[in-house]
Order: sequence, then C-alpha cells, then structure tokens
Amino acid sequence: MSNFSDGHKITRIHKSVAEQITEWIRNNADDRTPITYKQLCDRVDIDRQFIGRFLGSLSTECHAHGWPLISVIVVHPDTGLPDAQFLVMADRIGRSDVEIEEESRRVFAHDWQQFMDFINR
Repeated sequence: MSNFSDGHKITRIHKSVAEQITEWIRNNADDRTPITYKQLCDRVDIDRQFIGRFLGSLSTECHAHGWPLISVIVVHPDTGLPDAQFLVMADRIGRSDVEIEEESRRVFAHDWQQFMDFINR
C-alpha cells in the first residue's frame, strides 16, 4: 500500500472515494453539478460520519501537488456548500483564502489523471 506525501497510508477507502469523485467529475464536468455527501457515501458504502477524514486527506494531498481541492465539490444538498470542516482543512493547509465557487470551477476543469495515478501507485 502506498503513502500520502505526509507519510499516512492510502487505504482502499481513500482509493474508492477518489475513484468515485473523479468519475463524478468526468460525468458532470459540463454542468459542474456537485455531488452530495449522501450520494458519495452511498457510492463508497461508508457512513457519513467517517467520510470527512478521507476527503480531507485527499484534498490535503491535492494541495501538496498544486491541484485544486477535490473535496470542494462534495456538498450538503440544502446549501450546495461543503461541510464547515472543509474550511477548517483549507485553513490548516494554508488555503484560508479559498473561494468555494472558484475552487469548484477549477476542480471540474482539472485533468485528474495524475491524481489517480498517484493514488493508485
């Protein structure tokens, strides 16, 4: 099993979450429809209370490589915004200036092949 840049293990769940999000991006790039936490949790078969830690790890790795913060497109259905923990993570990695709408646009415009190559190495 490989590691993230910070030394933490990339687990099967990280890989599954990454695969589901990048597939969603490919299928929804034209209209930039975000995925809800419930939709993602159902696809990965994980309880909602645990998904945040996997999303945080993936976006932290994205930042380390200069890629957009992929988890910005995972949102609450009522607000269309990511969880408050997204902003906590962004602040922790030095991205307190992140603008949700702009970052989401960047995520849908980005080619995620290098990210998936890194996750699956």
